[in-house]
Amino acid sequence: MATRYTDEFQRDAVRIATTSGLTRPQVSSDLGVGLSTLNKWVQKRLHDDLMIVIVAPVVRATMAMP
Repeated sequence: MATRYTDEFQRDAVRIATTSGLTRPQVSSDLGVGLSTLNKWVQKRLHDDLMIVIVAPVVRATMAMP
């Protein structure tokens, strides 16, 4: 059965992977998470952050229209 990680753990892992200066293989090893799993989390968070930057202003502008 696959291990289930909390959203908080995933967010912290992504933060460490993207800001610590350590390589992703090192971070994944230190945290006991597979490298492909960590890479998937990083890509998802980057995509989600990008969508917030691009889509949120469009939605707000659309909702403000009479």
